Amino acid sequence: MTMSRFVTLVLLLCATLSFELEAQSLCNSTNAIQNGFKLDANVGCSPFTVVPQDQSGLTDVKYIFDYRGQPATELGSLNPGLQDVLFNGANDQPRTYTILQYGKDANGVEKYSCQNLVVRKDNKPKFSYNSCNNQILNITVPDVVENDFDSYVIHWGDNSTESFTSIPYKKTKNYTSLTASRTIKVEGIYNTPIGCSAPSFQTIDMSEGGNYANIDVLKLSEESKKVEIKFDGLNEDYKLFKRSVNEVYDNNNPIASIGPGTIALDVNSSVQYCFSAFRNSGGCFESAGEVCTVPLAVDINGKENVLTWQEHPLVLNTLFGSNGEVQNVTYNIIRSGETIDYFNNVTSPYVDQINCSKEYCYRIETVVKGIPKFGSAKVYESTSLSNEICVDRGSFRPNAIQTLSATFNGDNKHVVKFKDDSNWDLLKTQFYLYTLYPNNDSLLLDSVNGVQDFTTFEIDNSCYRIGYRDECGSISELSPKVCVVNLAVEYDEQLKWEAVNPFTNEAISNYEVYFENENSKAYDLLTNRSNAFNDLSPDLSNFINEARFKVKVLGADGGFSWTNSKVIPLEFKLYLPDAFSPNNDGVNDILEVKGSIGRAESISFVIFDRWGKILFDTNLNELKWDGFIKGKALPIGQYIYSINAELKDGTRYKHSGMLELLK
Repeated sequence: MTMSRFVTLVLLLCATLSFELEAQSLCNSTNAIQNGFKLDANVGCSPFTVVPQDQSGLTDVKYIFDYRGQPATELGSLNPGLQDVLFNGANDQPRTYTILQYGKDANGVEKYSCQNLVVRKDNKPKFSYNSCNNQILNITVPDVVENDFDSYVIHWGDNSTESFTSIPYKKTKNYTSLTASRTIKVEGIYNTPIGCSAPSFQTIDMSEGGNYANIDVLKLSEESKKVEIKFDGLNEDYKLFKRSVNEVYDNNNPIASIGPGTIALDVNSSVQYCFSAFRNSGGCFESAGEVCTVPLAVDINGKENVLTWQEHPLVLNTLFGSNGEVQNVTYNIIRSGETIDYFNNVTSPYVDQINCSKEYCYRIETVVKGIPKFGSAKVYESTSLSNEICVDRGSFRPNAIQTLSATFNGDNKHVVKFKDDSNWDLLKTQFYLYTLYPNNDSLLLDSVNGVQDFTTFEIDNSCYRIGYRDECGSISELSPKVCVVNLAVEYDEQLKWEAVNPFTNEAISNYEVYFENENSKAYDLLTNRSNAFNDLSPDLSNFINEARFKVKVLGADGGFSWTNSKVIPLEFKLYLPDAFSPNNDGVNDILEVKGSIGRAESISFVIFDRWGKILFDTNLNELKWDGFIKGKALPIGQYIYSINAELKDGTRYKHSGMLELLK
């Protein structure tokens, strides 16, 4: 037969098996006719050739072989066929198609006739088997989509058969004779003959043949704390067992039942576990070969990622008295980034030289080979995939700087000093200064390009940390905190400084208290204090204008730090002699106001005669008198003086009295 046209149809899984017309439009219209054509068969297996036989009496007959309810105006655009079509490539489930015939009757009126066609995939029964001892054969037929037959027949290869209709189905055959192989067949039968091909006989190994239990893939997930197990074997349940690498299997406590497919189990992803499966299948004792998790760790070392993993054990393992053995283990690295790269047959630790500006993800692929049980000629192979670790330098924190100190400078500003002892070999592009709040929150204050002191403005917070950015863009862990030591004056003229350490790597040895020399303005040592004390009540009697102090904190290893400087306000005191003799003999020639006048904002010093006439007056800058008025010496006698002062805190001071001028 000559085919004018071939149409390939993709069958959809959700289609239903039905002999009713799916399309409603033209098939059920008033112009529809019955039995306009016939088919050799309305059911067939793909590939299925359909040859419509016209019996309508219409003219200009055409066919739409996959009609879906379109109106008559669209039929021309559907590429109508004339004679036959090949339905090819069906999915697992059958699909129903509608064939539409159309042509014109003797009056030129267009008529329509429809039939449905069911196309199946040319399935062969899906089954699994295992055998042992040259005598026992186990066959299971699962309830899966492919097994859509009305009945089944097992041909055992010894001229006997087994028929059944219900699935899932399992059967154990114990042959009366021993043989190393047998020729068997599992056949599926449809009640309606549709021309599907029959399966062929196959020769099987009767010693350890068939779908032997095997853990194909063991995949560890650190993020979800699970292990995924992909298992293959007979379509039955096996008992799954787990042990830690330092333990043995407990035959009485399987952790799960497992069949062909994938399951996920909760595990501690940092602990290495081994898995195996066991089943007594009609006298065939099956042990899946052991496969273990391989936990991965990745450390960053400069521009290197260093991979280490827990190696797979190469040992005998016993399950139900049968010793399996892992005989060979190969490690491969799967690295994903912009591309996926493989590094085969590697050992731990593995150093990966990388471009540190990029992100990389790693997984160890461990290929395990061995025998599943003692004396077995069967060699198993499994793959253990480690947890995946992604290294993003943006989230990595290099080592912290450890050595810092904090001090006040001469302007009472905070200065933070540090040295780079991070032991991180990469170039540092910036160093950062953070201030630390009481709740331990950190706020970035400043940055510098190299190792140099940070000088801060006067701020309320007194504690700091240092961090840095390396050439790969990673921001380091923050250093230990360091604090300046604040000096304060208590209400009772007592000096008190904070009991905090201005060093990160030194204990405080002792304190030295310094005062400012009022003449030289240099700081001189006043006294020493042990590290058990952080206060002092200084003697203020030797200070005239102001008493300024600061404390030097000494470290046990030679470091030092200064506190801020503080002034203890002195009591305002004036002293004026009640007599003087301006005779140029070098003794008491000058009358001078003396005392602790550092707190004074202004002072006036006035001399009166006995009748209240002002003879002399001066201010804070020149509080002395030589006994002369306009170059003329005043006579001996008594005079009146008056001193008025206003202190910096607004307090006013007034004092007056009599003095005597002698010769």
